[in-house]
Amino acid sequence: MREFVVLVVAVSIIFNIIGCEQRKDVGGKVVAQINGREIRDDEFKMRFSRLTPALKSKYSDEKGKREFLEEIIKRELLLQEAKKAGIEKDQVLLERIEEMRERLILNEFLQREVEGKLVTTDKELEDYYNLHKEEFKSPDEAKISHILVKNEEDAKAVIKRLRKGSDFAKMAREISIDMATKDSGGEMGVIQKGKFHPQLDSVIFSANEGEVSDPVKTERGYHIIKVQKKIPGLPLSFNDAKNILSQRYQIEKRSKVFEDLFTRLKSKANITISDENLKKTEADNVHPK
Repeated sequence: MREFVVLVVAVSIIFNIIGCEQRKDVGGKVVAQINGREIRDDEFKMRFSRLTPALKSKYSDEKGKREFLEEIIKRELLLQEAKKAGIEKDQVLLERIEEMRERLILNEFLQREVEGKLVTTDKELEDYYNLHKEEFKSPDEAKISHILVKNEEDAKAVIKRLRKGSDFAKMAREISIDMATKDSGGEMGVIQKGKFHPQLDSVIFSANEGEVSDPVKTERGYHIIKVQKKIPGLPLSFNDAKNILSQRYQIEKRSKVFEDLFTRLKSKANITISDENLKKTEADNVHPK
């Protein structure tokens, strides 16, 4: 079974590396023939050019070139056998090939009509930054302490004592099972929003300064958190924000270019929709006969 899996993986690699049909316009010297099918050196070079840098290095010497040619031969033998079996005429396969062809055409069209129009100048980015300056700031921070206990019952007991006025730091030294923070009264220092445990992060940054949280369960146990101080994020300069605002602007610009393209095409198209037939189609899907 293991040998079969290895073979399947090997075949998959072969097809990914050299998986294109024979070029009709390739020339050069014949380097191999497989049942009459010629492999010319131009085709060999074309397929070699599509390898990753690591594979190019692997196949770069004389021995490697011979090994790569063997991979091409393996693929061709498999392809010829598949054609003999009539697989290329299988209707399901033909439909998948057509879907793939349409997808490639669509991707190429969008690459030209959308991606090709996304060149962005510094002036555009500066204007965007000035319009959204308040949205670009360093992450909020908070200075926190916590008490960690094993179970919910212990957590409820901690909350009860805290509400009666017990000192948080003293209780952390007495009860917390977090040995890294216990001796410091539960102090965890300053944490940055978005870079802490997700369950704890949401509790911490929704709490007010000085507030003690309800118990929060994680894989370590139950945490009772005290937010000692909240530190708002500071505004970022244009240069500091440039990378992130560039990404965001590109996303918004791509969306606008695409929507403009779609609106233009739709305005010129003759489109009719049958709501009646559409309803029947939905009904057929929901209630199959």
